[in-house]
Amino acid sequence: MTGLETSHLPITPSPEPPMDEFIEVSRSMWDSIVYRISALEGAYNTLKQNHETLKAQHSDLTDAHYRLANSNPKPAAKEPKIPDPPLYDADCKELLAWLAKCKMKFEGNPSKFVDL
Repeated sequence: MTGLETSHLPITPSPEPPMDEFIEVSRSMWDSIVYRISALEGAYNTLKQNHETLKAQHSDLTDAHYRLANSNPKPAAKEPKIPDPPLYDADCKELLAWLAKCKMKFEGNPSKFVDL
């Protein structure tokens, strides 16, 4: 339960009372109000916690992006120019040959495919 389920709390429109009259609130009305406020408070706390988690994840991703964008790996030796494999056209007979070409590209040009 995420604390956001409020479908069991029916919203019943009621006529607006005149402003110069007091409204009598029964114990069940008061309990209903307190229950709804508690449910909203729980939902708020869940959203706040999720927001903090997302902020931390965003910060981590921003740092990783910055490191990757500013990394300039130097190849140990001049790498050969290996053509990109053609787009895979979903032909099962061509799958192994296509995978071999992809592997050759990855292993032949490691500076272009950096692990984080």
